Amino acid sequence: MTYLVLARKWRPQTFDDLTGQKAVVQTLENALATGRVAHAYLFSGVRGVGKTTSARILAKALNCENGTGPNPCGVCTTCREIADGSSIDVIEIDGASNTGVDDVRELRDNVKYAPSRSRYKVFIIDEVHMLSTAAFNALLKTLEEPPPHIVFIFATTEAHKIPATILSRCQHFVFRRIPLRDVVARLRFIVDQEGIEVDDADLLLLARASGGSLRDSLSLLDQAISFCGTRVTTDALQTLLGLSGRELVRSAVNALAARDGAAALQVVRELADAGQDLKRFVGELIEAVRDMVILKSAREPADLLELTAQEEAELKSMADSFTLEELQSYFRLFMKTEGEIRFSAYPRYTLEIALLQAVQLPTLTSLGELVQQLSGGGSVVPTTRTPVAAPAARPVQPVPKASSPPPPAKEPAREPARQPETAPIEKKAEVVPPKATAPAAAGSASSSLEEAWKHAVADVRKKKPQVAPVLEQGICLGVDGEVLTVAYKPEMADFATKLLCRDDVRPIVEEAVGVRVGHPVRLNCTLLTGQSHEKRSLAEQSAEKERQKKERLEREAMTDPLVKSALDIFGGEIVEVRQVESIQE
Repeated sequence: MTYLVLARKWRPQTFDDLTGQKAVVQTLENALATGRVAHAYLFSGVRGVGKTTSARILAKALNCENGTGPNPCGVCTTCREIADGSSIDVIEIDGASNTGVDDVRELRDNVKYAPSRSRYKVFIIDEVHMLSTAAFNALLKTLEEPPPHIVFIFATTEAHKIPATILSRCQHFVFRRIPLRDVVARLRFIVDQEGIEVDDADLLLLARASGGSLRDSLSLLDQAISFCGTRVTTDALQTLLGLSGRELVRSAVNALAARDGAAALQVVRELADAGQDLKRFVGELIEAVRDMVILKSAREPADLLELTAQEEAELKSMADSFTLEELQSYFRLFMKTEGEIRFSAYPRYTLEIALLQAVQLPTLTSLGELVQQLSGGGSVVPTTRTPVAAPAARPVQPVPKASSPPPPAKEPAREPARQPETAPIEKKAEVVPPKATAPAAAGSASSSLEEAWKHAVADVRKKKPQVAPVLEQGICLGVDGEVLTVAYKPEMADFATKLLCRDDVRPIVEEAVGVRVGHPVRLNCTLLTGQSHEKRSLAEQSAEKERQKKERLEREAMTDPLVKSALDIFGGEIVEVRQVESIQE
């Protein structure tokens, strides 16, 4: 096979050809120029950014027959052999295939021998993080004090997996992801040399698809040339890469701006008919929304966006149709949708519903305007966007809701609260016959016993905090002579009886109750029956009070004009209401 793929044909042979790694190149060139070459290097970074290429260039610079320096000649026998991978003094090892300690021991034995023809014997170990722990340990001593003719160069995509003992013995160079503009510039140089016609916008598509990896970009370019020939078109690239295309993304954004649900559904239909990856389309939509946020937020958006001038102008005109708050809401919605589509059995339906939700999102008012309008006591009317026609009728709805309902809502709330208070007073006034005094006395006795039991539980809590919750679950049935009877439900009876009858618990409970009722008592735990079930435990009483309090707070919140206005503006619902106690000075 005589054909060389572009990634191999145009592999950099000198540091000057290396793309996007200026800091690394400058450091290595200065080290070579001053003779401050270390015995071990670690090159880390994502795939396709020049780690192994830099290792080979460094090996050539060290062993070039025309002298050591930052610029190897590339024509001498040693340089050609290193470039071809046939040099006997530059040994490249795949760490993924040679992970064991025996492989490292063999390498360690080879280190003892001087290079055959070159100045240095260079060991390049790719994917070094794949070595086992034992292999790393076997390498430590040799790596710390190697012979003067040995240079180790390690390359990895996962530097965090390298043991600290290895890292401390190497000079670590981090290869950053290549900026898209640098990838495009390199691709432009290569296609010009190859005689391929490609627009800069299409080269940018290739660079984006590669994620900053120059090797991946060249591989995709190879595919595009095989698919299209010497003239690479946008449509062919989008088909090859499985991209939805800027037109469909623009159509979706325009549907959001016009609040047109039918247009949004039509976009999904076109995607499905074309067999496009819906998850990738959502990713493109997220990227477009993010770019519009940057255009509206940053003073120098060009530094943060990798766009052509035409793309930036198109996005800027679309961004003018939205507020910053709306774009942020769309971003959160589409991020959630992207995760749902990944695991959904019905990705098309998921995307359709998400776009309809985005179309129907209420027009948002900025927080500053909202606070100003609410603090001013006026009705809050959401602002509307110029190109949107439907929301014009929405601001009318919150105004009557915020102004008219509060007076009638408060009146019914006060009436039920007064009736329970007046009814007992009228009955007390009518209670004249002597027969009514007996039940009243019984009632007061029962009430006094409940109060005594409540205070006794509080006293026990101070001495035995872990026992008080168990007492609160029980129902005090009364004191017969000196016997205090406490009943428990079947699921609680066994545990409560064992705990309360312990020698370190029972005296404390009996003493606390005895103090409150005025005479000594003996504790008796029993099973809750149907007759005694009419009474409620302290825990149940507390839960009932809390429930009533919560219902009261929710009713007050629902009738509050400020809350109602906020709900109308944001389209939300009340999930929980909490009462914040005011601080008394």
